Amino acid sequence: MKRKIFYDFVRSSVSGIFGGRLNRRQVDGMEAILNAFVEFGNGNRKALAYALATAYHETGTLMVPVREGFAKTDHHARALVSGRKYGAPGSAGHVYYGRGHVQLTWERNYRETGNRLGIDLVSNPDLMLESDLSARVLIEGLIDGRWNGDGYGIGHYLPESGPDDLEGARRTVNITDKWSTIANHYRVFLSAIEASGGVPTTITEPDCDAEEFGAELEDDHAKKNLAELLLPVLIALIEMMGKTSREIEAQSHSRSRALSGVLNKLKPKVRADKAELTPINSWLGNTVGALLDGRKTGFGIVGMLITTLFPVIFPESGNAVLELLAPEATSSEEVAAALSDLLMTLFATLTGWGVLGKTEKWVNELAQFR
Repeated sequence: MKRKIFYDFVRSSVSGIFGGRLNRRQVDGMEAILNAFVEFGNGNRKALAYALATAYHETGTLMVPVREGFAKTDHHARALVSGRKYGAPGSAGHVYYGRGHVQLTWERNYRETGNRLGIDLVSNPDLMLESDLSARVLIEGLIDGRWNGDGYGIGHYLPESGPDDLEGARRTVNITDKWSTIANHYRVFLSAIEASGGVPTTITEPDCDAEEFGAELEDDHAKKNLAELLLPVLIALIEMMGKTSREIEAQSHSRSRALSGVLNKLKPKVRADKAELTPINSWLGNTVGALLDGRKTGFGIVGMLITTLFPVIFPESGNAVLELLAPEATSSEEVAAALSDLLMTLFATLTGWGVLGKTEKWVNELAQFR
């Protein structure tokens, strides 16, 4: 197989499956499947095409192992499946929801698959989120028919020569659920395999550059463009945070004076007293608010932007921060999700507090002209 031709084909807009572009994760995921087929496949181009189509469907086009419902953490996945028959913890305390390219489900399937591989998937179900292992399970499971109640593998439904039974082929994974949708994906991948010279016969290096295969690395470009777009915003907000509220008021003095002139003409009677802030807002303003000196909204917005962008633009640094904060954590994804939720809540609250305070002051100022 000429892999560049293969990726050019599936990426093209006429294929209709990837929207005319591929990112690095999608290429890496397909590389794992192609390599697994070289090592564990049967040489049948139709079997490979159906494996790719299955992964495309089960992973929501991501082509990498995922948790059921695309949950980011085990905790979130458990919550999603809590009402399903396989949603209760099993013998080892884990919940055996869908994982991997093929969405392996049920404890008995984890046990059987683990026994075939010589590993304990019952005690370590998240091993199915490792790309190479997941791809191997996908390929071998389709070929030997272990998930098919009728006992047939994919070759029974998609013979090398002969008509395809695409409805029956779906039974190798999940009865006939969505069989026609997956059949359409299968035809595209089969055409791509045939156009690129047939099934692969050699394994690529794990650190191969996806650009070598003609993939547009949208993730890298998106990160760079996003950083370039938001950097000026961050700088402007940080500069604003460096100024006191009096300096900001001084800069807008001419505008406020013009507005005051108009309001004075409309409402010449001015109240002698100045409305006070509510007790809670006043107490917060005199304590924490005083330390921030009118910068609450700026701190909140900058904090939310950094919380969102830092781990995306600088993943290595993000992982280092996580290790520093929780060195004994068993799952960096769970720590990241929890920390992100906490920080986003904190900074959103700070932003809301700042907006509330400014709004209340503006309302009180306008009330003086009544």
